[in-house]
Amino acid sequence: MNHKLQHQNLTLQFTLIQCCHWGSCAAILGFCSVYLLDYGFTNTQIGIIAAGAYIVSSLVSGVLAFYADSSARVSLKKIISVLNVIQVILSISLIIFKEYTHLIGFLFAACTVGIMVLNPLLNSLGMACMNQGKTLDFGVTRGIGSVTYGLVSYALGNFISKKGSFIVPVMMVVISIGYTVFVHIFPFEKETMEAEKKTVCCMGGFIKRYKRFFIVLTGCILLYVSHVCLNNFVFQIIRSKGGTSAEQGFAMSISACLEIPAMFLFSRMKRMVRTDIWFRVSGLFFLLKTLGTLYVSSVIGFYFVQIFQIGGYALLTVSSVYYINELMEEKDVIKGQTFFVMTYSIGSVLGSIMGGYLIDRHGVDMMLKTGTLFAAAGMVIVMLAAERSHDKPCPDTWAAKQEDKK
Repeated sequence: MNHKLQHQNLTLQFTLIQCCHWGSCAAILGFCSVYLLDYGFTNTQIGIIAAGAYIVSSLVSGVLAFYADSSARVSLKKIISVLNVIQVILSISLIIFKEYTHLIGFLFAACTVGIMVLNPLLNSLGMACMNQGKTLDFGVTRGIGSVTYGLVSYALGNFISKKGSFIVPVMMVVISIGYTVFVHIFPFEKETMEAEKKTVCCMGGFIKRYKRFFIVLTGCILLYVSHVCLNNFVFQIIRSKGGTSAEQGFAMSISACLEIPAMFLFSRMKRMVRTDIWFRVSGLFFLLKTLGTLYVSSVIGFYFVQIFQIGGYALLTVSSVYYINELMEEKDVIKGQTFFVMTYSIGSVLGSIMGGYLIDRHGVDMMLKTGTLFAAAGMVIVMLAAERSHDKPCPDTWAAKQEDKK
């Protein structure tokens, strides 16, 4: 790989991919409840559908992670491209088979599986580019992805309140096609390292090498349970405070935009304070957001509570990607990123089932109280179990820029 190619700036191209990914997340994950409620599904049924999707995505993600780490010929780019083609087909099927209620539930679950599986692969693609010495500010690309999430959420929320939820699969088709195109033209080649391929470890060896990491994952599962209680049932929460889907879309856009500072500035933040410290602090903000949501009584108050997104989900999302990259050997990074995203899947299973059940049986407040307890427990575990992280000697965004100046 020549010097110019090695240090090419991929931030803009990766940003386009992130925009499509998080635009898809806004449509699929953000408006799951609204879309399926319109088809007559109950909150409990929606929770079960989401839980089933997250379970399947965990299994698929695990298999793909070990395959991607061990395969000499198939790159992350190829895997992501194939998954996006499948997403396009599934999204079109939602439009074609809109009269078949039960099939709609299955297809929407399949779309959820697809977008969840793509998440760790996309994170790993970004880290792989940086580890190859290419200039890529992951935090900035992820932050712009959050802006896209907010814009798509705002647009969908307003459209649905006026015209109906049929726009959701249409938006999914358009964004998925863009996602496929931008991944296809992204300049990434997998580096073949024979020595490392021979040392790819089995599952048992991976767990043994990173014991404390799996304790941290337990804490993250609990944090994500609280997050899912807020995120998957935001429509029900907004409605309990006197709002509609329009207010839901606005609240989601506020939340997404507030993720920007932490994500845009994280490459600088981690040079001032170690990555693992930012990673630990994020748990506190999960707790504050859940508590705030529980105690505010109006839609306006709910808008203000979104401020905790800055140090909660936003900080955990970007710090975890760097934390894993710094903690693990290069041959284990894809597995590490995948296991971390699997914590979201497991947390989503628990949060979806628990949240739907508690809302149907005991109301929104009981769901929020339970979510608060999970957030508190998760915060304590992450703070105590996270290990000290160290920057890898490989080039990051700053180092690559310095090299280009020489």
